[in-house]
Amino acid sequence: MKRFYILILFTVFLISGCSRLPENYPRTPSTAYKNHKSTKIGRLFEKEAAKHPGRSGFKLIPYGQDAFTARIAMTRLAQKSLDLQYYLWKSDRVGLLLANEALKAADRGVKVRILLDDIEQSDRDDIVAAMDAHPNIQIRIFNPFAHRNSHLLDFIGDFDRVNHRMHNKTIVIDNALVIIGGRNIGDHYFSVGEQTNFRDLDIAAAGPVVRQISTVYDHFWNGKWSVPINALTKRTYTQKDLLRTQEMMKQKISKLDFPYPLDQDVKTLRREMIQI
Repeated sequence: MKRFYILILFTVFLISGCSRLPENYPRTPSTAYKNHKSTKIGRLFEKEAAKHPGRSGFKLIPYGQDAFTARIAMTRLAQKSLDLQYYLWKSDRVGLLLANEALKAADRGVKVRILLDDIEQSDRDDIVAAMDAHPNIQIRIFNPFAHRNSHLLDFIGDFDRVNHRMHNKTIVIDNALVIIGGRNIGDHYFSVGEQTNFRDLDIAAAGPVVRQISTVYDHFWNGKWSVPINALTKRTYTQKDLLRTQEMMKQKISKLDFPYPLDQDVKTLRREMIQI
């Protein structure tokens, strides 16, 4: 029996050593959009910021419905840049809708950067890499697992490294407005779950603090832990893959049973923002 367990361990470690992370791959540094005052949302909040030099404004977002409405509104307001950083991005209704809005922003010419922790990306490389094929979208994976379809092997053979995860949850548009907080991207973070939902808290902020948060984002984005998704896939994804993914999203969204009137909520929020 002892010999049997030794054989199993030997086999596991042998398999875990068969896959390695890429070491040499194209990697272009980038930073947050610099001229935030030139954008519509930047000018909107700059009027208030001028009345309080050096200070930032914020608003707590305690309720899930409002939190998701705010994120969708932000993606639709973005003119120059959209930076997203999340620990979890689930492939449920909320995840699908936000991904589709990011694609729509990129279609308008917005530069989109998405940084995802790899803890739950198993079996999703195809969709992520297809989105990355968009000329205005870059996606990087934080501390990726070498075994793309079996994270367990990395936990067994490379625990010290893969146990180092990124828990940041940030969305920034035009380097002028940010939402940070405890919510990942998934139904039960935004009062959409049918059985259970989390209570959580976000903060929307404008002013100098946004540029400070963007500096932190850039640190993660350009750091050695963040690897472009196309360095992790076995093939190069093309515009055909992107179009196929966009069509799949459209079909799924057309059949969604969403629990609240998202488009109407977004319109209401945008009117309130203009009245600031």
